[in-house]
Amino acid sequence: MGRAIRKSGVPREELFVTTKLWVSEYSRAENAIDETLERLGLDYVDLLLLHQPYGDYLLAYKSLEDALENGKVRAIGLSNFYEEKFSQVIKVARIAPAVLQNETFYHYYPTLDDLLGEMQMELASGYIELVKDYKLPEDAEKVNRIFFEYSAGQGLAYEKITCSSGSYSASQQAMYRQVMDATWGKSPAFRRLSREEQNLVLTFINSFGVGFYRQWVADGKKLPLERVIELSGTIMCGGLDRFFKNQKGEMNDG
Repeated sequence: MGRAIRKSGVPREELFVTTKLWVSEYSRAENAIDETLERLGLDYVDLLLLHQPYGDYLLAYKSLEDALENGKVRAIGLSNFYEEKFSQVIKVARIAPAVLQNETFYHYYPTLDDLLGEMQMELASGYIELVKDYKLPEDAEKVNRIFFEYSAGQGLAYEKITCSSGSYSASQQAMYRQVMDATWGKSPAFRRLSREEQNLVLTFINSFGVGFYRQWVADGKKLPLERVIELSGTIMCGGLDRFFKNQKGEMNDG
């Protein structure tokens, strides 16, 4: 981008450059900001946003404040932060966000299906970004934990899409397929299974992963999240571990 700006002949101060930090960058936000500037070929950006209220977004926001004070950004803000999470940031902020970027359905979407489709893509992409580097089935427990922590950190729309048994079923299936293709779909052990075996494994994962989450929500989230993660990890991951060990044994015997 920096090269394109210099070639254009347009003075840098006449352009407004906005970018975001991904959730996966929050824990190392200071370095991520420097890497972003280097990647863009710029000395500063005009607006830097936190993409989602998940992970250590309070620590990441502090890094945004530091970057603003150090001249690396001209303004900072938040994206997809609604009332509760926005209030948490405001309580600890030294510098108030200049921008709160939230999508509004009635201005941009001709139908509810269009809105749900975009929400499904964004919600699935946010989760995939967090688990993309894990190996399955070896890291199944870690991925299971991230699923529950991620799900618990999302808002009512995510709960509706994930937990509804009616009008949101198409969005549920699209989000489910996107996640499965990007996680288990890359697993060599999983790809060695027949199509029918793959379907059964995915049904098992959905039943114990999404199924546990739905029941936790239906029960009013009364059970501590850590206990839900422990139970689902023990049952689901224990079953997967035994299954894939048996598969490996059968291959060796063959």
